Amino acid sequence: MENKILHVVSNMDRGGIETLVLNLNTLMLGSEYTFDYVIHGDDVGHYEKELKELHAKIYHFPKFKLVNTLQYIRYWRRFMNCHPEYKIIHCHIRSYASVIYFAVKRFHLKFIIHSHNTSNGMGLKNKIKDILQIPFKLNLQNVYRLACSKDAGDWLFGKKKYYILRNGILTDNFRFNACVRKQIRTKYGFQNKHVLGHIGGFRKQKNHMFLLDVFKKYCEQDEDARLVLLGSGDLYDDVILKSKELHIYDKITFVGNVSNVHEYMNMFDIFVFPSLNEGLPLVLVEAQMNGLVCIVSDQVPNEVALTEHLYFLPLNDKNKWCNTIADNIDANRYDATINIKQKGYDLQSSVEQLKAIYGELLCK
Repeated sequence: MENKILHVVSNMDRGGIETLVLNLNTLMLGSEYTFDYVIHGDDVGHYEKELKELHAKIYHFPKFKLVNTLQYIRYWRRFMNCHPEYKIIHCHIRSYASVIYFAVKRFHLKFIIHSHNTSNGMGLKNKIKDILQIPFKLNLQNVYRLACSKDAGDWLFGKKKYYILRNGILTDNFRFNACVRKQIRTKYGFQNKHVLGHIGGFRKQKNHMFLLDVFKKYCEQDEDARLVLLGSGDLYDDVILKSKELHIYDKITFVGNVSNVHEYMNMFDIFVFPSLNEGLPLVLVEAQMNGLVCIVSDQVPNEVALTEHLYFLPLNDKNKWCNTIADNIDANRYDATINIKQKGYDLQSSVEQLKAIYGELLCK
């Protein structure tokens, strides 16, 4: 019997959450579970073509805004009246997940709320998000709480019971490949350069402005250093502008979104990740699998340290960032396969765990 799971996301661009969901979908093919998607807004994400190739149905919903709350609720209820085949909703949106929950509660579905972060940030808009999330700290019927890390679970669910689903990766894809490294570095003319790498959306959370300041300072001691940035987002132009103001634009390569992130990791000498907050970044699991030393903000959960080659640093000490980069820029690659598999971060482990969760919910 085919069990249909409806995943709810903001979009299906190349982000950590979206990559995880796509990978889970791929490995679930042929099982008793099939995934379909609610995506918010009219924009077509990078992964939608791949999802359709996996025979997933995609429904574009209007974006949620406080002023359209009632219309949004009615939209969900009309949708569920037409689609009784969905018995589980797996929601990856935290900020207005409670609105979705109360909209569909009358249909007696199982509702999974999945925490992927540890903060909404500052400001009035984010305080409203905090308020909307309060219900998941209370007793709710037919709600199953998942988190990617302990920090992410404690933040969204408080003292309520939750389960951790590891952000598993396709380990074979991210093994270090010396041949690919040589090819990509030759393509960009980086044969004799030190290459710092970062992968992440251009938004405030990822803290690109801090990274530019660190790189500027590091270049004072390593004139041949280069910074490679993968990703896109609202702050893309702002980051370019600041790099020009700091006179380091010619040392930075803006790659944009690519489908072969795993190949680009081979070109890096070190991975830098100064986020303001995170749940448990998939990209740091991937970077460690590639054997990269990772220099990471101390605002990222400690659980992501799967090897001894990841360093947590404070965001108020740029000198410490520069010195740690300098101390590790020439480090040899290491093999993290055993660590990552033993700690449950290979994708197959995540798939089996998720199957068990779905099975348990459908039996209740």
